[in-house]
Amino acid sequence: MNLSFLSPLMLSGLLLAVIPVLIHLISIRKAKVLKFPETRFLRLAVKRTQKKLKLLQLLLLLLRVLAIILLVLAFSRAVLNPPKYGASKKEEPAAAVLLLDCSYSMGAENGGKTAFDAAKESCLASLKVFRDEDRLAYCAFAENAKGGAGLDFDREKLSLGIKASKLTGLKTSLKAGLNFAYTALKESRSANKQIIIFTDAASHALNLASAAEIKDFDADVKVIIASAGIDGPNCGLTAVEPASSLPGRAGFTSTLKDFSGRGASAADLSLYFGGERKVFGKADIPPSGTSSKSLFFSAPEDKSLQGYAELACGDCLKADDRYYFAGKVKRKVNILLVDGDPKLSQFNSETFFLKTALSPEVSKDSGVVPSIVSPAGLLTLGLSGYKAVFLCNVEEILPEAERRLDAYMQSGGSLVFFPGDRVNIKAYSSISRSIFPAAIRKLSRGENAVNPLTALQDCGLFKRFDVFGLMKPGFYGNFDLAPAAGAKVLLAFRDSTPFLIEGGATYQGAGKVLLFAVPADRDLGDFPLKPVYLPFTKALVDYLCGVEEVSDKNGVKCGETYTREASGGRIKSATVLGPANTALSAEVSGGKVLVKDTSEPGLYKLSLVDAGGTKLTEYFGVNVDASSGESSLSRFWSEDLKAALKAKRVEFIKCGPGLPAELERIVRGKELSSLLLLAALVLLAAESFAAGRKL
Repeated sequence: MNLSFLSPLMLSGLLLAVIPVLIHLISIRKAKVLKFPETRFLRLAVKRTQKKLKLLQLLLLLLRVLAIILLVLAFSRAVLNPPKYGASKKEEPAAAVLLLDCSYSMGAENGGKTAFDAAKESCLASLKVFRDEDRLAYCAFAENAKGGAGLDFDREKLSLGIKASKLTGLKTSLKAGLNFAYTALKESRSANKQIIIFTDAASHALNLASAAEIKDFDADVKVIIASAGIDGPNCGLTAVEPASSLPGRAGFTSTLKDFSGRGASAADLSLYFGGERKVFGKADIPPSGTSSKSLFFSAPEDKSLQGYAELACGDCLKADDRYYFAGKVKRKVNILLVDGDPKLSQFNSETFFLKTALSPEVSKDSGVVPSIVSPAGLLTLGLSGYKAVFLCNVEEILPEAERRLDAYMQSGGSLVFFPGDRVNIKAYSSISRSIFPAAIRKLSRGENAVNPLTALQDCGLFKRFDVFGLMKPGFYGNFDLAPAAGAKVLLAFRDSTPFLIEGGATYQGAGKVLLFAVPADRDLGDFPLKPVYLPFTKALVDYLCGVEEVSDKNGVKCGETYTREASGGRIKSATVLGPANTALSAEVSGGKVLVKDTSEPGLYKLSLVDAGGTKLTEYFGVNVDASSGESSLSRFWSEDLKAALKAKRVEFIKCGPGLPAELERIVRGKELSSLLLLAALVLLAAESFAAGRKL
């Protein structure tokens, strides 16, 4: 057997053992010779007493020196190691599970070397610590543990598994790794079991509430954290969204966040498309705060753009410095408001509340530009430049205006009718039902409210906001509407009368037409004064104008399943290429395409073939979830894990050249600190007893 030490620097305390010796030597004084009368018997008694005193002093010296030595050895965490040869067969074989953290925070760099590289090297080096008769298991983990196998003797197989492990864009879950490890160790009967986790020990990984959440938990298993963590500044991109821009221009707004409390000044932000940098700018990121930056460049209208935004600020984690996206250029949406009852005071106008809700001054970068005209404008104004026309309390639709509106709808434009006190009910009864989808019977008086449970579930309008917010507005009157053939009641009042009707499309590619049972102002209720009015109006415009088609609707986070619903015919087949042009599996089920292998950030190419043989190619972006806390590089320590896991022994060591030796001390040896401390206390007690004796 031989000794080693977990804290060898503490051995320098052995120098303290010299102190009792020095005190002992200093205390010895040469007696002075004094001449007295002959006192033979007195001299004999003194001589005997001096012999006993010297023996006691030597005993006290020995006890004090030994006590100091034992205390130093205890604080040096002495470990009793088995012999390297000869008696090794008598030692019980060990069982250990090696876990390698593959989450994206392990990509933090220092001197060109990532934490993942350091952890992988230490994981490979740790294989040499164990003997041939020890059984080992290995598993790479992040949000989940994949590819792990049970305990095995084959070191070559384990080595190949470690070398094949790659960094992912997933978040960390210690729970996932520990669940695998404790289950793997359950099959071993050895009393010498360890779980060795090679990780950056980032605090966000400590996501287990209690040991009860760990399957097959065993408090006697030693948990060893081999830390490869790297400290440093870090900022990242949490979102990139299309920004409204003018014709011939494209814009994207990036959201930037600081995760380290250090911030960044004049950080470079660039937009890349097709590998080419289109535009760049500077952005300031406050410490522990967020900021946004919009960049614009020339681009054809309705052009699909696939690319990424990149942040360069000299931080240590690059994984969250890119954000991939795929979408169309977002344009300003022009909306025409036809005011059938204009007033001198703008506040009393029929279109005041609609214009206020749609105005960019109220909703920053709303992407909507409202214009107001009188009913006469329907006869002279070109309608093709507007995505939707809102007709508010227009008395009647003249034949020429009806023809223009019908042609406008055929070309894809949308109409919205808000009746009012000036509406000529008889005149509206003769309008084509293709542009006016109901008959107005009468104006009913009485308190009423919207019933959200009547909302048509498959209507895209109600997927854009919480329909239950419409319960709050109160109405004391409404127009009684009779839907035409083919029209749908999208929403009704509590008395089952229609609140909102949508007409059926009579032309291929025709726009939508909506009819409300209430005015656009406050004549019959307080709807425009309620907080729900603003999001409802925005959702209404999105529904009419198809704004969702020009946004980055395809983005998902790493590890999430990308779902692509078929908008037309049935999907026959689908293929997916990952960021490195690697073929990935795509599942086609129930008219949907599911892509589950999204562990790597980047642009994914999806190729579809429908039942008619039509081919479609589109892209979707996959990004790391920077807002999850994974980008924060703060650490947890052994005490934190011990408190969370309730394990009896948790060790914390560092990855690097010294890891194998330190790991061997922990795995192969028996720590003697408690026994040495107890022995030192016994010696100190004996010293106190001896020092108090009277001779």
